Amino acid sequence: MPNSQNLQKSSSKEIVELIDGVLDSTQRYSRLKKVASQSNERAEIVAGIAVMLEHTLLNYSSVIWNHKLLTFAFEQRSKENLKAVSQSISNFLSGRIKDPSRTHEINTATYTRMNQEIGHINEVLQGMNQRLTAEVNEYEKAWLDRIEFVKHVILIPDLAKELKDLNGLLCCMEEIKTFFEKCKNVQDVENMATLKNNWSEIKARFDQYKYIESYEGIKRMYGFSEETMPVIRVLLEGNELPLSSISPKVLEDLYKFKDFCGAVSVKFKPPEKNKNGV
Repeated sequence: MPNSQNLQKSSSKEIVELIDGVLDSTQRYSRLKKVASQSNERAEIVAGIAVMLEHTLLNYSSVIWNHKLLTFAFEQRSKENLKAVSQSISNFLSGRIKDPSRTHEINTATYTRMNQEIGHINEVLQGMNQRLTAEVNEYEKAWLDRIEFVKHVILIPDLAKELKDLNGLLCCMEEIKTFFEKCKNVQDVENMATLKNNWSEIKARFDQYKYIESYEGIKRMYGFSEETMPVIRVLLEGNELPLSSISPKVLEDLYKFKDFCGAVSVKFKPPEKNKNGV
């Protein structure tokens, strides 16, 4: 096993390999049935170390995945820094398991201290993973919100007709949703570069439609007044507006969307009678 100095410089991949090496040694130890010649206490220690490290490996791998997904594939900054926790795991392995092939010689007192140390490390990993997951989810939500907005505004038939490739846009939005589902279900760090390239390609296609990603963009594109976009938004949401709340300038803007105006109806609503029937 590498010495302490090398361990402190280990990358995340090397740490995973180190843990795998210890697990492999404990598994070989069990397969060779060395436990049979030892006390039940020693057998329990070896099994406990295997479970302890498997749990750590699972937590650490999940942290690595979320961090790489956020910072490498999505090219976002993260508030989390993996250096300290990686150092802690390296120090633990170099200090407690210097030679994986002699894991079965670890005594009860050392095993108890190991449990305490690795328990703290796992708490740190779990907390870090929760925060990284929240950062990934926030990024995903921002994109899904953009998709929902675009789906909403292309209900304006005039705008939809002006799109060069409406079907291409709809397919691209479905690809984005599928991509995020894939990120949740396929956690393979080795394929992170492929994931990054796929995401870059999808984003580039979606960027072609940036001008309809916000009401502000549509306002600039058609030269609408400040009052017009709130009115369009209310109407798209299926709500009613009193005619008195729509200025002549807004009506003039709305007529730029002829098909949209054709789907908007104006209805007279008589005032309610008071108690005296007036």
